Amino acid sequence: MSKPGNMSKNKNYHYIPFKSRLEFSNLRSFKGNQQFEVPIWKPKETSGHVLIMLHGFLEGLDSSIEKRERHLLKYDAIAERLTKEGYTCVLLPLPFHFERSVDFGSNELVAPIDRLTKNGAFLYYGGYTQVISDVERLIQAISSKPEQFGLTDVKIEYHLLGYSLGGVAAMGAALSSKYRFKSLSILLSTWNLQNINPEKIRELFGSKYSFGREEWEKMMNELNQLKELDDVDPLFKYLIWGEGEEVSFETMADKVLFLHGLDDELFTREIVADNNSTVLESMKKCTFISIPAGHFILRERQLVAGFVSEFILNARG
Repeated sequence: MSKPGNMSKNKNYHYIPFKSRLEFSNLRSFKGNQQFEVPIWKPKETSGHVLIMLHGFLEGLDSSIEKRERHLLKYDAIAERLTKEGYTCVLLPLPFHFERSVDFGSNELVAPIDRLTKNGAFLYYGGYTQVISDVERLIQAISSKPEQFGLTDVKIEYHLLGYSLGGVAAMGAALSSKYRFKSLSILLSTWNLQNINPEKIRELFGSKYSFGREEWEKMMNELNQLKELDDVDPLFKYLIWGEGEEVSFETMADKVLFLHGLDDELFTREIVADNNSTVLESMKKCTFISIPAGHFILRERQLVAGFVSEFILNARG
């Protein structure tokens, strides 16, 4: 693990310490999940705009920081463009990912999957509520110590971005936050996770992470036990199952982008089309972009960075 403030070999970003306020008592037994480091990209001259990025499921789980940082490439491509325009960019790791998984000490153990197996899928609801809390806490940290984030004597405006599972979390955070985001970018993601084909989970994650059809179906079955509980956030129920109270999409952000992959194995054209029509019924300032790419957008990261950065820059107002 790098020391706080150390520059990575990439030179575009460095790490700063962050402490999460854990809401679920079950999460407090994992020290590395509570105190960790976040990568930050700082501009030479700030514009006062901040982009908070949430990554995808199972990214950044390798034991060495060098291997973990390979998963930052798509986010680095976006941040590189935005920092030239004065944006500060921060990647906030999901629970048990990136620096929040380092207490495992072995690349044979995959933190989210191991803890899911041992603790049950309720831990994933705890992880969802944790992301929402972490976004709020990060904004509070930026507001209280703006100089640590390269922000001085400027009005601070916030933007939010999420990829894959991070896109679902970003929608939850935007709809729950007391802060109003200038823009929300959802990349290769949408809600109603129950519509994902379990066989595609096996194809994408089975060989490398031992997370396939059986593990996905077990997780969804356990999550189904939460569906009828009154104390579970109705928004969480909507994002997972597309059921319950209708969501006020117009409150998510001033402007919203949905970027989809035409060959996305998880969030297919059919799933996306149904959800897009729902969004259009309630939002006027919403942009939809489709690109020829599969879910991992490895070779297409510069293409994605171009579309996303242009959208975010145009959202400055």
